[in-house]
Amino acid sequence: MVSAALSDKEAINFIKTEKSINLVLLCHSVPEASRIVLVARIKELEPTLPVLMLYNGYDPTEAKVDGSLHNLDTPEAMLNMIGFMTST
Repeated sequence: MVSAALSDKEAINFIKTEKSINLVLLCHSVPEASRIVLVARIKELEPTLPVLMLYNGYDPTEAKVDGSLHNLDTPEAMLNMIGFMTST
């Protein structure tokens, strides 16, 4: 199941209320200031919840994400990364 958040507040509310989340996918379109705050808050609430960021090649981040993947990589690369990050 996928849930989309359209604001920082909505994203944090998902983390607080939906205990079945096993991965956060952060889009490169999220502004850098929000990325840093969101990832820090997510890790505060759920320290073991992995955060994967899609980036466009021009978007380095200071957010403490657990993994990153170029948005032009293949679908197989994304599935492999998701599998890697969610395996226990």
